[in-house]
Amino acid sequence: MRSLTGLGIASLAALSLAGCVASPAPTASPTVIPSASSTPQADPADPATWVISIEGVGPVEFGAPVAEETADLVAAYADVSDLEACSTLMFEAEGSPTIWLAPDLDGFVSAILVTAETADGDVSAGSPRTEEGIGIGSTRDELFEAYPVVVDAVQDDVGYDTYSVEEFEGRWVHFDVGPDDTVIDIVVNAADAPPYEFCG
Repeated sequence: MRSLTGLGIASLAALSLAGCVASPAPTASPTVIPSASSTPQADPADPATWVISIEGVGPVEFGAPVAEETADLVAAYADVSDLEACSTLMFEAEGSPTIWLAPDLDGFVSAILVTAETADGDVSAGSPRTEEGIGIGSTRDELFEAYPVVVDAVQDDVGYDTYSVEEFEGRWVHFDVGPDDTVIDIVVNAADAPPYEFCG
């Protein structure tokens, strides 16, 4: 299992869907990761009902104060952060992926990581998912079916490929696919690649 201390997540090739316009030639348009507000209300105590979108992950809002988002997680997760070792907050729940919240210098959520790497056992059933159904444990084929037009990803030194989906205003969702061809990490941030490190 790859450690998230000093984690290097690969730089990725962006993935986008092609949209068609009424003019004679088709025009490319960004893939849309739907807003969580367009989906049914999630159960704060059940991560499997949470939606991953460019707005955040379930009750955790991208860009909100970290302290508020920590409070939003306690219905389902235990805070196991070690702030002396790492400024990124870490939350664990039995049967669900680990969630990491990375703050910016002003204390706002700048990246959200949903990962199986620091969780025990198979956590796919308890994973939040995008509206298209992609979560931890989804296969590469399922990812490509949900977001059909993809380009080859750059592979990192442990054999992970990452595929990135852009929405509007610079918001992105990144899917890290392991050597077994399943999604192992999902990152929401405001860059065309995930953070190189969550905790250095």
